[in-house]
Amino acid sequence: MYAPGDTAKLLVQSPLPKGSYLLTLEREGIVSQKIIELDGSARTIEIPVEESFVPIMYVSIASYTVRKGPPENSYYEPDLDKPKGLFGMAPLYVDNESRHYKIEIENSKGVYAPAEEADVTLKVTLNGKPAPGVELTFMAVDRGVVDLIDYHVPDPLAYYYNPANFPLGVRGADSRSLLIDPVTYALADLQGGDDEDNSKLDERKDFRPTAVFEPYLVSGADGTVRVQFGLPDNLTTYRCTAVAAGIDDFGIAENDLRVSAPLTATAALPRKLRWRDTGTVSLILTNLKTEEVDAEVSLAIEKDSSGGESLWSSVLELDGESMSKVRIPPGGTVELPFRVAAVGSGNAKLVFTLRSPEVNERIIKNLLVDRPVLYETVTVMGNLGPDSKGGASFIEEGVVLPSLVPEGTGSLSVSLSASRLAMLKEAVRYLLDYPYGCLEQRSARLLPLVAFGDHLEAFSLETPVKDIPLVIKNELDEISKSQLADGGFPYWPGGKYSSSYVTLRVAHIAAMAKAKGYDLPARFDSKKLLAYLSYLENQLWFTADPFLKGYSLWVRAMYGERAGAEISAFLKRGDELGISGWSFAGLAAHELGMKDLALSTRDRVKRFIRPGTRSLDLGDSYEQKGNYWGSDIDRYALALMLYQSLSPGDDMTTRLASTLIERQRRGVWTNTASSFWAVLAFGRVADAEKEEGVDFAARVSLGGVSLKDVPFKRYGLLPEAETWLLSGSPVGDLEQDVLLPLRIEREGPAGRLYYTASLRYGIPTELAGARDEGISVFAETYDSDGNRINDGRLVPGKTYTRKLVISTSRDRTFMAVRAPVPSGAEIVDAVFVTSSTDRGEQKNNNYENNYEEAPVKFVMDDEVRFHWDLFPGGKKEVEFRFRAVMPGVYPTPPVQAECMYESEIFGRSAGELIRIVR
Repeated sequence: MYAPGDTAKLLVQSPLPKGSYLLTLEREGIVSQKIIELDGSARTIEIPVEESFVPIMYVSIASYTVRKGPPENSYYEPDLDKPKGLFGMAPLYVDNESRHYKIEIENSKGVYAPAEEADVTLKVTLNGKPAPGVELTFMAVDRGVVDLIDYHVPDPLAYYYNPANFPLGVRGADSRSLLIDPVTYALADLQGGDDEDNSKLDERKDFRPTAVFEPYLVSGADGTVRVQFGLPDNLTTYRCTAVAAGIDDFGIAENDLRVSAPLTATAALPRKLRWRDTGTVSLILTNLKTEEVDAEVSLAIEKDSSGGESLWSSVLELDGESMSKVRIPPGGTVELPFRVAAVGSGNAKLVFTLRSPEVNERIIKNLLVDRPVLYETVTVMGNLGPDSKGGASFIEEGVVLPSLVPEGTGSLSVSLSASRLAMLKEAVRYLLDYPYGCLEQRSARLLPLVAFGDHLEAFSLETPVKDIPLVIKNELDEISKSQLADGGFPYWPGGKYSSSYVTLRVAHIAAMAKAKGYDLPARFDSKKLLAYLSYLENQLWFTADPFLKGYSLWVRAMYGERAGAEISAFLKRGDELGISGWSFAGLAAHELGMKDLALSTRDRVKRFIRPGTRSLDLGDSYEQKGNYWGSDIDRYALALMLYQSLSPGDDMTTRLASTLIERQRRGVWTNTASSFWAVLAFGRVADAEKEEGVDFAARVSLGGVSLKDVPFKRYGLLPEAETWLLSGSPVGDLEQDVLLPLRIEREGPAGRLYYTASLRYGIPTELAGARDEGISVFAETYDSDGNRINDGRLVPGKTYTRKLVISTSRDRTFMAVRAPVPSGAEIVDAVFVTSSTDRGEQKNNNYENNYEEAPVKFVMDDEVRFHWDLFPGGKKEVEFRFRAVMPGVYPTPPVQAECMYESEIFGRSAGELIRIVR
């Protein structure tokens, strides 16, 4: 490493005993050049190092050989004596210290009090002299936050003067290569050289982790700048960071700023509580003086109504004394606990009041109380048309209103509509609310927003999505961050390998959004995306799957690729394409305006369909290959889209829609992948329904009590929907735990009534029994000595191991496991171990799922989540550790496992009542 002003000495090893050489200094271009004479095959050359060389300069040297006489070789022998070009290069690395601003951060006081005005002076020098007019950025951040991940602001000097940012921008060549054989460069191997009144109470409620952020400060003539700012109420140490930037010079410095008080008070709370928890919140007092201090602490709890209306008048209540007195010895620490009971759900405001001779203040903290409930929903749906005489028709379903459900968790909902869109309510809710964050499901979640836009109210959903365009824009931006270098997208955000299906789905949603007038994010690289799809077209495993290959053709057509010849070649594979392949090809052809080709694919699809009286069955030759795509639901939806695009009035279109509706289970279709296709298909059908006449009345009654009476005189997207709480009138007045008739009637000459009725109720989590619906889940807790905890009693401060056993009789794909811990506990670390046994059967041979990987894991505030893309049939054991912290009684939800794309396959352990006692 050289410094400006040094002289670099380079050793030149050359095959020439003596000769002339071209010596150049190069980087972005040629800085200087000269001819030098060297006598001998090993000589040194000297290069004065200048300031402009920082951080690297490239030294190159070139010469040539000449013939010693006429060529002596024959035509068939190599010409070893022909002229050659000689070339060598070496980098000179130059220290950047001369470009380094020195920054001093000086605090006016050694220790500040909370909420005090801080006074900090920044002094900037360059090469020992004050540096005026330098731009600086200054920040002070709580070390309790940044030290968790050991974060420091990167040094700009190291970044901007990284030699990797200064590659050689000069190319060398020898013109004799046009006349003789290419010049040999291998000869060169050059190396470089060497009070009691409340009005007197200070209120602590500002706990911002960032005390100050000043993006633009300028040093004065003496190289200094003064920063004054108000400190938050934290008792902590702030890391002050100052970053200086000039035209060519940079600098960075750190210093600590301490905030304390003679008597420090720190609130200790759980991360959050669950409804019906009885836990502990504390104020920890530390006496920093040399004599003992008497203190009095009280706690008041208020409901934070900023989140809107709530079912509960109170969220958190004191369960015991609200005031405590204590004497703290010099240098001692005392914890003052208060018992609280979670009686509702929402945000609670905790106000600790501290009175002492030294410090009088309020400390205000917010605590979230969650209400985990295991919901069970029973849904019936269907449609009623005119009877044989064009008059009234009705249907009756038996309903039992349960009595033992948590308050506010039971309801009966009915939706009536003259449109099939009413049938999509649960499916749309399912896509919007599905809890996992893989890119396949995030793109599926976007579908209702993109497809139906501002008409989500047509589904009578209580959705948190208020600004739909903004949500679409932000979600597309988040998804685009996961685009990999090859142009594809992984299954999970942060994944290293592209997933073919997920990439197609993201490309599809992006194309739909663009067609709806949304701008794609700047980081979304369509060219790379299409390049990745072209790469897939050359992979045998990809083209062998008619679903993936056909989907790719359709998506590429959406992006304007003229793929007509590829579509025709694809169709030559015949019946092996099945409904999926032929439908995709038809949709692609329709997208490109090739109507005749699209009509031929529609007629071919018809050969795979067996019509019934009102619905139909599939006779498809294409077999699903163990993936979560290409199911019967997907094929029905694709066929429906093809028919709706080409023949909306065809009877087959109506039969396909009716069959797809009948295949709903609890209002959804199998999984998010299938629900995506079904919702997409019905989005196209909805427009056609507007042309049908509507003139009928609908009535709903339960147990003989009228609930709703609605006339339908015209087609409209908005269904008539209503929800009745089981605890309110009129449903709450009916007899419970007995069978009651739910009667839905339709009367009128024209139109069809589409109805959906759902009974939804909750089960207290700790009372939920274990269930095995294809997956068995068993959970146990052990102490540090390996003893099993049988009585649910834990000791504060001790660490425990949570062991989960998940088993299933067959291979499962995309398994999700949620393992809650008691609210008064903290998950210790992200380390977990697994062991497994399997049935030893042959795994499926799908290209993307042919090997077993470790699960993807997420550590939340109160639970650990595990995800397996492939869960082989057999048993797996998973362990993680947690520490009991806050004493209390904590109803803890069961461990739950489910197949993300087969929601009917699930399992759970039993709920538990955990006590943390001293």
